[in-house]
Amino acid sequence: MLLQTQKRGEQKCLIYCAAMLLNLDISEIEKILKIDSQEVWWKNFPYPKNLRGIHIQEIQDLFFDFGFCLSPIERYPCLAPVHDERLIKLIGPAAECDERFTQRIKRRRGIFIYASHAKAFDFDGTIYDPAGKISEINKEELFLIKEAWIMGSLTL
Repeated sequence: MLLQTQKRGEQKCLIYCAAMLLNLDISEIEKILKIDSQEVWWKNFPYPKNLRGIHIQEIQDLFFDFGFCLSPIERYPCLAPVHDERLIKLIGPAAECDERFTQRIKRRRGIFIYASHAKAFDFDGTIYDPAGKISEINKEELFLIKEAWIMGSLTL
């Protein structure tokens, strides 16, 4: 995988991750999706909250069209009877969730989703950050990841 770095001020980390995983240029991805995620959609909000951005479903559809899928792996899957954070319960002990997550991402490639950022990762544990850095998966990094979208091949 080759690092593709977003330009200063861009808010396109998810599209850059898709481009890296599919070995395409960012301009090809935007042409296929027919979007510029920098388009202002919410005029009453400050930058960058006013931008269109991209939905993970658009990325899912893109991968599907290229014969791939992205399977979500939540770091801490939880349940609640209603959408109320006070009632959320993990489906297992945190340590088990951490171990499950770590095992699921080993020798895989995909996209890590953080609170407000995304990074691509490769089979060997290398992380490709569209902000311009290449690093390795480590405990500190794992702590910040909310979920992973594991890339797989669509076969019948």
